[in-house]
Amino acid sequence: MEFRKPQQARKGIKILAWGDSGVGKSTFALTFPKIVSIDSDDGQSFYEDNPNIVFIANTASVKDFEESLIQIEEEMLGQIDTLVVDSETVFADNMQLMFMDVVEKRARRKGQSVDDANLSPREWGKIKILNKKLFALKTKLASQGVNIVSIAESKPIKEKKGENFVIVGYEPDMANKSDFKYDVIIKLYTEKQADGSEKYYGLVQKDRTQTYKKGDIIENPSFKCWESVVNKMASLEVRKIDYTNDIKKDEDLAASWEELEKAAIDRVKEILLLTKTADEGTKTKIKTILAELKKSGIDLSKPETKEDAEKIIEALSEFE
Repeated sequence: MEFRKPQQARKGIKILAWGDSGVGKSTFALTFPKIVSIDSDDGQSFYEDNPNIVFIANTASVKDFEESLIQIEEEMLGQIDTLVVDSETVFADNMQLMFMDVVEKRARRKGQSVDDANLSPREWGKIKILNKKLFALKTKLASQGVNIVSIAESKPIKEKKGENFVIVGYEPDMANKSDFKYDVIIKLYTEKQADGSEKYYGLVQKDRTQTYKKGDIIENPSFKCWESVVNKMASLEVRKIDYTNDIKKDEDLAASWEELEKAAIDRVKEILLLTKTADEGTKTKIKTILAELKKSGIDLSKPETKEDAEKIIEALSEFE
């Protein structure tokens, strides 16, 4: 790891705008300048005459989304100032559907009930890594001066009280904990006026730029609210931040863990086969070792940690 002296650098603002349908999420995003828009739900089809839109792509594919973020960096820097993702909710949903399809196909192959199939911790881990990869690509764009404006729908937060679940609040409907990574989080909403018209507001829930305080309410929020910060950043030098290589290191680490886990499982299978032909003394020794491993809390069919897998391999290493 390389350390450096602290120094202010050019940076786009990463903004998450979320709320119910009809509160002005898309129109808020389209107040930003020189936009490349990734429209995942055809929500911007009526706004394509907006002069702020330079490029637009319609896709709900997670793979296309990843490739488009790479394409923007390689081909569009200098032509655009803002990336709009409308909406993050669609990509989060499609990511789960993508892995759920894998789980259901696996259940069918094994003759198991598809209705009982659920995402395992391993699938959720892969979803988490993929989300980290996508956000790292957004962060890389932001570090080169591109504003990131993500749109998300609202979803209820439910808690069990007694025999029933009750709604205790609302949150952005997107990848788990993704909202922590944004510089600004603004919840958009409307209020009906006495004359029947509606006014548009934004509740600031976070602002690293220190333009607003948490809890501030903005009437008709738009790019102009943070324009001075963006203009100030524009005069600074670029310091590109690329976390994608770090994620690749983590993926390599995860792959090596999977290989170790498989080696431990295969070793147990080999030893169990050996007990069918081994002499009585060897059989007794193997059974004793396996019993001790189980007693220590190790799952021989699916070790939960790297240390457990290593203990299995080491304990059974003397048998051929």
